[in-house]
Amino acid sequence: MYGLRHVSEIWRGTELGFDDTGIYKKLQGQTIDRITYYLNDGTARYISTNIPVHYSSRGASVSVADAGNTALETTVTTADLPDGFVPSYAVTKGDEDLSAFNFMVADGKLTWEGTPAFGVYTLTVSDGGGKYAPVSTTFELKTSDVYAKYDAERKVLVKASDEITDEQFTAYLNAISVVSVDGTDYAASGKNAVKIIQDNGAVDMTVAPFNKGAGATYSIVVKATGYQDLTFSIITPRKSSSSSSSSTTTTNTVSASTASNGKVTLDKSTAKKGDTVTITVTPDAGYELGKLTVTDAKGNTIAVSKKFDNQYTFTMPDGKVTVVPTFTKVADEKPSTNGYVDVSSYAWYNDAVQYVADKGLMSGTGDNKFSPNASTTRGMLMTVLARYAGEDTTGGATWCEKGMNWAKAKGVSDGTNPNADITREQLVTMLYRYAGSPAANGSLDSFSDAASVSSYAVNAMQWAVANGIVNGSNGKLNPQNNATRAQVAAILMRFCEMSK
Repeated sequence: MYGLRHVSEIWRGTELGFDDTGIYKKLQGQTIDRITYYLNDGTARYISTNIPVHYSSRGASVSVADAGNTALETTVTTADLPDGFVPSYAVTKGDEDLSAFNFMVADGKLTWEGTPAFGVYTLTVSDGGGKYAPVSTTFELKTSDVYAKYDAERKVLVKASDEITDEQFTAYLNAISVVSVDGTDYAASGKNAVKIIQDNGAVDMTVAPFNKGAGATYSIVVKATGYQDLTFSIITPRKSSSSSSSSTTTTNTVSASTASNGKVTLDKSTAKKGDTVTITVTPDAGYELGKLTVTDAKGNTIAVSKKFDNQYTFTMPDGKVTVVPTFTKVADEKPSTNGYVDVSSYAWYNDAVQYVADKGLMSGTGDNKFSPNASTTRGMLMTVLARYAGEDTTGGATWCEKGMNWAKAKGVSDGTNPNADITREQLVTMLYRYAGSPAANGSLDSFSDAASVSSYAVNAMQWAVANGIVNGSNGKLNPQNNATRAQVAAILMRFCEMSK
């Protein structure tokens, strides 16, 4: 008999933990059939039970690389499993039912289907033979959506966009687990915590990590469970001085004037001399950027470079900078027949929208709008491809049921998660499968983020690049980014024209 004084860990439900050395080692492989305990008056009590004591898996380990919840796979590494250990894998997240996502481990990869909720998951590796104790680890599946950004002027985290609700932003703040300052991690809660980000999102500059004095720069990484890391720099104000040697300020403000018929946003509100500042221009429907003027504190014009159709950059001088946009009404010399008020005849995707509308592949979103910047769901693309194949997609129990059934029957998709936003690599993979999974002869070497393409999508992406279906943006494929309706329309047009 082994009394409770021999238990090396406290009770955990129906689990008991014994050391696996010395006199207790012989308990391994045995079954505890009775537990004796004593009351304060010395009376013995007995519990009949049937608890197997596994052989120790001490020294064995398993790790899972964190990944995006839309990545569909990540890496699993096991080490030093005992001889004869037959691995059996199970993924759990509290009491949630994960059966719809079909988590599986094979060949060093954890794969899943659809888009599971972002957060912390547990992978448990059990011995299929029942001899050894299980080994487990936790990992994160992260959302690709961005919920917060840093307001340098106010030194506070704020909503990333107007589309983020108060509840979503509060959930993000509550999920902050670690804040890294110049490479040193500080826990946000628990023993010895240093609360750098306050409950309202403000950065507390009075805590110990910010000790380098006035004019210092700190590199910050905010890590929130289930979310993408948020990285930014904080520069503490330099103390004023009458000395000419210290008359130059460390940071300078950048501001944009309010304009009619459009808006501009800046990627930073303060910057150091030599920093690159990005301006994003968003004209209202029916308008275009007429002029973009950037001036320094003395009124001198600063050179601006065009980065994309709607993005411009300039190099920060020493001093305040003002950005002034002017938007002009589009003289519609090329009349649009698409009928959508939010698709300018001069938009890069206008022809594609017209094409998919004429083919009956995509329709508007209501109120004569196409919503070109809105995300596209998996169900939408399954339905679009079914229509392209000549399938009647009307009359199902849901708007996408027939498209989903067609996609599953043709091997284009597994038909799951129709309401989840589709990523660019999922999009080209469905097109690739629809085309019969032909030989992939393209190369992704010219794209800086080629390594981020999930393994299941590599052949599809190579094929799409080789056939001009996907061109990338600024030297990147952005495979995990959600595909907008405008991008889907353009890719579909190229695919259909290629297939003729």
